[in-house]
Amino acid sequence: MIIISLSFHLSRNSQQHTSSWSGGTTTEVAIYPQAADYSKRDFGWRISTATVEVEQSTFTPLPGIWRLTMVTEGEMTLQHEGHHQAALKPYDQDSYSGEWTTESIGKVKDFNLMLTEGFKGELEALHIDELAQRLTLGPYLSPIAITQVFEAIYCVDGVITISIDAGLTEKLHTGDMLLISNLDPALQIQAHLTSEADKKSVVIRATIFASSAASVK
Repeated sequence: MIIISLSFHLSRNSQQHTSSWSGGTTTEVAIYPQAADYSKRDFGWRISTATVEVEQSTFTPLPGIWRLTMVTEGEMTLQHEGHHQAALKPYDQDSYSGEWTTESIGKVKDFNLMLTEGFKGELEALHIDELAQRLTLGPYLSPIAITQVFEAIYCVDGVITISIDAGLTEKLHTGDMLLISNLDPALQIQAHLTSEADKKSVVIRATIFASSAASVK
């Protein structure tokens, strides 16, 4: 019953759209709802990756959007004027408002989660080897009253096989992401992740919560 209610969406690296910005390139991995347009800022949440190719840059102001950034390669310092500063090494993360004046120092690759009103999110880096690693999804405790839960598993490096309670088995290559939605916040399911070719792989797990205050449905 639990598995049947779940919804899965696979975002292959080859299908993702990459665009240029003043400091490098950015790739949209997923956006919710799917018909949303980042340029119109009409999304509930958005997952993207970026390559920062200049030593110093200023982020585009994003009023009304909360941001989580995790470095996947290189080192970066984020300076939020009038707020805090964060020195990030691979798989360190920072959480901050898009309204702040933010300057980045350092050439890196990173993973980004953007959230609008009514959405909260968490990022976690997982290092996977050839032995199956169990990942428990739910039940969820959240700072908001949950109406929806999304789980995104993004493959940063390597090749992994993910199996979810016998309901789905999928192989993810570098840059691929599996999005799981329609999760019941009160229930628990198990996922199993295994790296291939006797090599450790890295995935980022993004957990996103929606409340009744969410501006999009």
